[in-house]
Amino acid sequence: MNVPILFAAAGLGLCATVCQAGQPGGAGRPVGLANPASTNCAQKGGRTEIRSGDGGQVGSCRFPDGRVCEEWVLLRDGRCVPPG
Repeated sequence: MNVPILFAAAGLGLCATVCQAGQPGGAGRPVGLANPASTNCAQKGGRTEIRSGDGGQVGSCRFPDGRVCEEWVLLRDGRCVPPG
């Protein structure tokens, strides 16, 4: 007598899993949060530039006066350190 209940519960669990899998997921959707270092650069009057190198990517902040600073050092320490 418990077998039909067991099958019904298993079927309900399977349906919930399959139905959820068919919904659009978070993968591939942008989160919508800005990079805080890039935001800080813009607030200080600079423009973000992303440079790719052997070690990965580095965000730089270029100011109208020609200075180029590493974005995260600028945010964290308030110092302008050239990328490199």
